[in-house]
Amino acid sequence: MLLEYLDTYPQQAAKQAQVIAAKILRAMDQPYQLDGHRRHSTASIGVTLFGGAQRESIEEPLKRAELAMYQAKATGRNSLCFFEPEMEPRSRLGPHWKQICVRQCSEVSFYCITKPRWTATTD
Repeated sequence: MLLEYLDTYPQQAAKQAQVIAAKILRAMDQPYQLDGHRRHSTASIGVTLFGGAQRESIEEPLKRAELAMYQAKATGRNSLCFFEPEMEPRSRLGPHWKQICVRQCSEVSFYCITKPRWTATTD
């Protein structure tokens, strides 16, 4: 998902993205009926900044959002993680990057892009 018309100040835009992501997480956490069966889904959301004076291809922010999403998955179901520049090089370090990056998700400073991944489970 791409959020438009966020504040031009990164800190404010990050707060806006966090509010929207929290709403998405709450909505996804609600049970629903599918084909006569009660279902439950959770989401992992990765968030990154892009645009402004910095010009880059769409692939770069998508890679950053994906790294943040995988970090969100590593921290548990129904969570979000903001990309930190330190995540990218550390992601190449193998299994230890997850431990290192958990600390990086506490600061909020990025726009929101999500990459949906769906897994169906039955009760």
